[in-house]
Amino acid sequence: MMSSSSPSMRGKVVAIVQARMGSTRLPGKSLLPLSGKPAIERLLSRLARAHQVDEIWVATSDKGENDPLVALVERLGFPVFRGDENDVLSRFAIVAQKSGADAIVRVTGDCPLIDPVVVDSIIQHFRASDADFVSNTLTRSFPDGLDVEVFTVAALNEAASKAQEPFLRQHVTPYIHGRLKDRFPAGDFKREQVIWPQNYGHLRWTLDEAADADFLSRVFSDLPEQCGWLDVIAYCTANPALFFFNRSIPHNQGTTLDLQESRGRYQESNRLFERARQTIPLASQTFSKSYQQWVKGSTPLFLDRGQGGWVWDVDGNRYADFVLGLLPVILGYADPDVNAAMMDQMERGATFSLPTRLEMELAERLVRLIPCAEKVRFGKNGSDATTAAIRLARAKTGRDKVVVGGYHGWHDWYIGSTARRLGVPGVVQDLTENFAFNDADQLEDILKGQPDAFAAVILEPAGTVNPAPGFLERVRALTEQYGVVLIFDEIVTGFRMDLGGAQAVYGVTPDLACVGKAMGNGMPIAAVVGRSDIMDLMEDIFFSGTFGGEAISLAAAIATIDKLESQNVIPRLKTVGANFATMANGIFRDVGMDNYVQVTDIDWWPRLSFSEAPISGGLLTSLMRQEFVANGLLLGASFNLCLAQEDHGFQKHVEQGMRAAMEQVKEHMALPDPSMALKGDMIQPTFSVRK
Repeated sequence: MMSSSSPSMRGKVVAIVQARMGSTRLPGKSLLPLSGKPAIERLLSRLARAHQVDEIWVATSDKGENDPLVALVERLGFPVFRGDENDVLSRFAIVAQKSGADAIVRVTGDCPLIDPVVVDSIIQHFRASDADFVSNTLTRSFPDGLDVEVFTVAALNEAASKAQEPFLRQHVTPYIHGRLKDRFPAGDFKREQVIWPQNYGHLRWTLDEAADADFLSRVFSDLPEQCGWLDVIAYCTANPALFFFNRSIPHNQGTTLDLQESRGRYQESNRLFERARQTIPLASQTFSKSYQQWVKGSTPLFLDRGQGGWVWDVDGNRYADFVLGLLPVILGYADPDVNAAMMDQMERGATFSLPTRLEMELAERLVRLIPCAEKVRFGKNGSDATTAAIRLARAKTGRDKVVVGGYHGWHDWYIGSTARRLGVPGVVQDLTENFAFNDADQLEDILKGQPDAFAAVILEPAGTVNPAPGFLERVRALTEQYGVVLIFDEIVTGFRMDLGGAQAVYGVTPDLACVGKAMGNGMPIAAVVGRSDIMDLMEDIFFSGTFGGEAISLAAAIATIDKLESQNVIPRLKTVGANFATMANGIFRDVGMDNYVQVTDIDWWPRLSFSEAPISGGLLTSLMRQEFVANGLLLGASFNLCLAQEDHGFQKHVEQGMRAAMEQVKEHMALPDPSMALKGDMIQPTFSVRK
């Protein structure tokens, strides 16, 4: 074991703060204002109050982007050393030599709430021991963001000499603390840890994501600048909604990503896929979320978590997400306001023996917002709502047949009219007719051919294309002429086109409507709404489920709708959508791909539109999805939008990733055999109903 100095000879203690401007997850975070002051200034002013620290240095890289950071730190009176961007370990060793240090305190620039009392206590433990390394991170009991490591310069010098792997050079202390010795070399040091009696290790006070900045700004706004860490604990306890600002982000995310790069990009995804197929057909609950929609072999197969507009797969890769769970997420993953509402209800209970007032409160909102809504019933998904609406229409009219125009779920009455009809009895298939969107003449021919046969016409009133002038009005007139119930399937359009759905935008009021998806920001909830005389038949038909009034989803929907209203979200999303469409079309034009792919100008739901290309459409789509994923974009057929995508860092990531991806696709198309560039299986469309 390496020998240590005696406790009385621990010598000069120098704190080194490693900081830079080039964070991939939160660019410029060191100078990010937290309630009026840059993060690095917050950190240094707090660290300077540690009595056991003899000197403070900032170690950053020699890249020009760090010039503003260096200027501020020097203006604050602290010395700065600039070294290699990736060799942070050498930066520490050089600062130790320049400062004449005997021991080093390592603090990272993403800890603006660093507490001088915590720093002093760990240094005192170090001084009183013969350990080479003392930290509060080996077994976490302090919040992430109060991380302090103290170690001898002798240990640092050995690491600088013997630790040659890029990961060890970038992360400074793994060779010393030895926690990754199963993967990387580690020295033979004596290590000790400082553990707080109560475990607060689940709390996240670090600065690495936009949600972290929101949380820290609240703390610095509401508490004294030099508040202690236990004051912050008390503040968070008194304001429980704060726990949801950044709770879903894991600890030590940068280290996790660097480890992932060293082991293979999709190793865990592929392992879980083989395991899941043993017990789950398709290894997924939804066709559109399965491996068939992605280039299996070079794309992720399982996600682990989401925050704002981002998702992370089980291997730690991060993506700007434009799938958003197939459109339910409209505010962003783990929205703190919705999370707080759900947590409040969770503490009260989820499913009860009688109705709750939440059912009434949400129903009242829908009646106020949706033109056709006079009464409301809830379900858990879109198929629940559309099937209930069809049953109501049949009960109202005494007829059996229906006409469909769009995608309406998985139940027999609809799916029997598609190519996915396996398992649907022929007699059920015969009850459904299809008509093409915007073709009112075809609809008239169907109704005229059997004027007393049809109970309902159900269609998506808008979507991949806009309704032609007069189309919806004519559909309304035809259904009235033939005594047919008109149902708008607004599972997609509801709360995205307008708070009142497409019917509010186009001024055509159906008899019934179905809403869901975005209504609950990802929670499972849907509703059928409509005229009282039809909805009252709910008391006679059987539409009844144990979880129809499940209260956590109801609370989420109320919180989501209230935020959509109060923050004027839908017009903001349309601006985001228009900007993404303009950006993407500009990239296609710059790269020379605009003859083959464009983005539609439907601002609330921009979609990729393909023209005839030198390669098959399936291969082009597969190559694009492969390269989008490789550049950090989870993008399928459309730009599904959420409020969190307003973030500038998110949009910059999307622009850079899309440009790099399309340049790569262009190169693939120039190959003698472009299919050779595909690094996995070609995608397999489920079926197409939205033209």
